[in-house]
Amino acid sequence: MLTQSESGSIYAANNKGLVEFNGSQWTLYPSPNETIIRSVLADGSRVYSGHYMGFGFWNRNQYGNLEYSSLSDTLDIEMIEDEHFWNIIKVEEYVLFQSLDRIYIWDEASMNVNIIEANGVLTNVFDTSLGVFYHVLNEGLFKLENGQGVLVNNDIVFQENRIIGLLDMDNKFLALTERQGFYEISEEEIIPWGRQENQELSLKRWYSALQLANGGVILGSVSSGIYHLGPQGNIVYQLDRTGGLANNTALALFEDRDANIWVGLDNGIDCINIEAPFRNFIDQDGNLGTTYATLVSGNYLYLGTNQGLFYRMLDSKEPIKLIPGTSGQVWKLQQVGDDIFCGHDLGLFQVIEDQAVPITTLSGAWNVKEIPGREKELVLGTYNGLYRLTQVDQQWILANKMAGFDISSKYFEFVSPSQILLSHEYKGVYRLNLSEEYDQILNFERLTSVDKSANSCLVGFGNDVIYASRYGIFLYDKNSGDFIKDDDLSSIFADEQYISGSLVPDVNGNLWSFTKDYFITISSSQMDGGYTISKISAPQSLRNEMEGYENIALLSGTEYVVGTSTGYLIMDTAHVPKTVEAVNIHAINIKELDKEFAAVVIDSLGVFKSKFNNISFDFNTPNYQKFLKAQYQYRLDGWQDNWSPWSEESGATFENLPSGRYTFMVKSRINNQVSEDVASYEFIIQDHWFRSPMALTIYALLMIGILVGINLLYRRYYQLQRQRIVNRTQRELKLQELASQQQIMELTNEKLQNDIESRNRELAMSTMNMISKNNALNTIKNELFKIKSLEEITPVIQHIDNTISNEDDWKMFEEAFNYADTNFFKKLKDKHPDLTPNDLRLCVYLRLNLSSKEIAPLLNISPRSVEIKRYRLRKKLNLDSKVNLNEYFIDL
Repeated sequence: MLTQSESGSIYAANNKGLVEFNGSQWTLYPSPNETIIRSVLADGSRVYSGHYMGFGFWNRNQYGNLEYSSLSDTLDIEMIEDEHFWNIIKVEEYVLFQSLDRIYIWDEASMNVNIIEANGVLTNVFDTSLGVFYHVLNEGLFKLENGQGVLVNNDIVFQENRIIGLLDMDNKFLALTERQGFYEISEEEIIPWGRQENQELSLKRWYSALQLANGGVILGSVSSGIYHLGPQGNIVYQLDRTGGLANNTALALFEDRDANIWVGLDNGIDCINIEAPFRNFIDQDGNLGTTYATLVSGNYLYLGTNQGLFYRMLDSKEPIKLIPGTSGQVWKLQQVGDDIFCGHDLGLFQVIEDQAVPITTLSGAWNVKEIPGREKELVLGTYNGLYRLTQVDQQWILANKMAGFDISSKYFEFVSPSQILLSHEYKGVYRLNLSEEYDQILNFERLTSVDKSANSCLVGFGNDVIYASRYGIFLYDKNSGDFIKDDDLSSIFADEQYISGSLVPDVNGNLWSFTKDYFITISSSQMDGGYTISKISAPQSLRNEMEGYENIALLSGTEYVVGTSTGYLIMDTAHVPKTVEAVNIHAINIKELDKEFAAVVIDSLGVFKSKFNNISFDFNTPNYQKFLKAQYQYRLDGWQDNWSPWSEESGATFENLPSGRYTFMVKSRINNQVSEDVASYEFIIQDHWFRSPMALTIYALLMIGILVGINLLYRRYYQLQRQRIVNRTQRELKLQELASQQQIMELTNEKLQNDIESRNRELAMSTMNMISKNNALNTIKNELFKIKSLEEITPVIQHIDNTISNEDDWKMFEEAFNYADTNFFKKLKDKHPDLTPNDLRLCVYLRLNLSSKEIAPLLNISPRSVEIKRYRLRKKLNLDSKVNLNEYFIDL
């Protein structure tokens, strides 16, 4: 079953749950206890449903989602085993739930339920203008009266056949049976419905029936799709898979408030826009091809396609037919006076009812135009230039070629009897000057005021010649001889709407343009002589016409025929909607960064923590027309000043919003009609905790503390600065004092050094004197030994020896040495305490780096004896033979 809520959403029973379609997206709500839902009924904002072993209703919660409440459980009803609920109707304040065994009549006010039992299979329950009826197999048709079933008719037909529907049609009360068609019900009997259509209908097997608001009827069959019957019972059309249905078994039917028919099929749901402004005739077999040209004349509809010229009588339901001899590419269909011309790849044809008479076999005929002021003469545009046609004895013949111009002439218009404007999409626009006899082109020039453009067009409209291209729409100014851009007309190509510059005039004085999303009508304004622009929403992706060869023709009244690449459309401008359903915000979600979205309450002010500053909105306008697309425009007040561009996207997301108060607003439009209402939602994103009032108070206290602390620090700083200055001054004074002391010490040291150097000089002089004295004495001694009488000189020699080994000299030397080298004896005695005084004397002489020859006089021994002493001293000191003895004492 199918139903519609007050918000416009469509609901359907499903084997997995309740399905909602809000015009932009499908939502599945799982059924209670994972059972199959068999029936649904929307009443206001509530949706009733019946499922396996129970029934209840769905209400929308604060987050915009549906939640189920079980009535059968609340009422504590004992179900029949394996009971399913197949139908729900509402009568006054009562809701009737029908299973195959019972009807449960629930009174919402009193919360009481009345149960009607059936002795057979209860097939259906019907709410009609004559009351509520139900049908039981093997018993007949019953009517509900005072809460009880009263038998109305138990004819054998009703006992053996399921009643699919009870309908008011043809001023009769009719019952549609499953296999025997319609029966008229009277007070006493039932009789087969007398219309001829019933013979065809009785051959089908029916599963569903629907009475339309306009009095018509939709019938759903098991294997033949659906039938649409008019209020009088005539068959309007039959629709099955070949006509676009996804499946031939129609299990459920529903008419929404826009008169769309919803068909629950064996494997899906289809929506049929029977009151839509468009009817799409698709060439399923490929016999027709792509339609390049359309024309309605008299009682004939002509379609020029890439496969030939086809026709059909307007009052006939016969298939469209090919006119013999016209197979191939048709480029143009146009009527000049009473004559119809067909521009063809094979040449030019004159069309007379269902026949096409060749006028010329020139390769490729594009277009014909009347020559101003010359009756029965035309100019023909072909693949290789212009030709003149003339009418002789009611027949059109080729008179001559206009020499001097061989460019393909698809679009051209007279601006004067002797001048033509001609457009070539790859070369540009030319101005041609014609001879008086129209036998040659005297000269031509390419106009630079417009640029060449693919799918461009040149057309005459009223007193203007109009050029349309991707660069805009331009009007020819005869005074200047140039094209001037018209900004108002060019606006129809704004926002990337341009797909083709094709401009097609109709017999009502309108000029049609074809853009990405619209059919555009341009008409002359009676007030200011300008142009008025109207739009009819029809996306090119659904129209699917051949770009650059768009075509349209008035069919009758407000109906137009439009050629497409798969057949043609019938457009009725009277059925273009003038109002737009209200736009709804049906879901709002928030999230933290890098987290999942979570639903929020829709119908109250939202207050969100600062970290939940990413928010998304889902909105929709219930629109179930195939060719009329809903577009949306939104604004987040508090974040953006301007409305967003119109878009078909039914959602918006805002990320990383700062704290503050916001109002989200959204509006919709269909067929350029903007919804009167604006849906809105207000919310607040709280400040971060560090911007809360308490935090600000803490910040103020901290600031005061910081200022006090800074003041104390500054005071401390200046105190330290003063102390540092005092300390620095004291240090400088001390440094000056130390410098003075150092200067004094340096002077003292200098004096001491001078003393030491003086002592050293004295020591050296003393040493040299001792050496010289001893050498002299030894020399005298040696000379004395040469005297023969030793006894006489012995005292002298002894005096010399005493002088050489004078201890006073040594003591004086030792005192001078100790003064010059204070620590030597101490170090030596500490390191070698077993040295004798003589050893110490030798060590001193070695430290002075005296040679053995120089030491010998000082010790009054021979150099050889000095070497022996040196050897013994080395042994006593335990020095290796490689160690230089002098260097050892010098380094000590």
